[in-house]
Amino acid sequence: MKNLKKLSIVLALNIFASLLFAQNNTSETYYTSINPNEANTVFLDLKGEVEMEVWEEDYILLYMEIDAQVTSEKVLNQLRDDGRYLLKKEMSLNNYLMISQPNINKLISINGKAFEENLKYKVKIPMYLDVEISTKNNMVVYQESSLFEETEGNLLSMTQIKQ
Repeated sequence: MKNLKKLSIVLALNIFASLLFAQNNTSETYYTSINPNEANTVFLDLKGEVEMEVWEEDYILLYMEIDAQVTSEKVLNQLRDDGRYLLKKEMSLNNYLMISQPNINKLISINGKAFEENLKYKVKIPMYLDVEISTKNNMVVYQESSLFEETEGNLLSMTQIKQ
């Protein structure tokens, strides 16, 4: 009888511990609008799946969906607040507009495990712009970063879409 009681306690503690450290699938969506200014071509350097749509507006609309296995939504919010998902806008000398995420490739470990997230983008581009895309999942790699000059105010803020 005592062994059954001990076994029950051990099982209850194991279940409690597994629930405490369980990974939850958390998803958040953000968006921002970008003025292409005098750009002829937009270069998107993003990590993840990119869906493109041409539209008749004169600005770029970018949606970013983050899907991650985390123990708490607070973890994803902290990564956002620390600038992991910030977009950077740079205009080249030859009217290329580059949109990138400089902090997305930093390796992160949470509780000793590598943090993994799945990023998806939907980008609406004015019909008069040419587009070039480089993603981590694509074979195209753009290396001419020296063409781009940094300007003040080139970090873009994202607005969260409440679900």
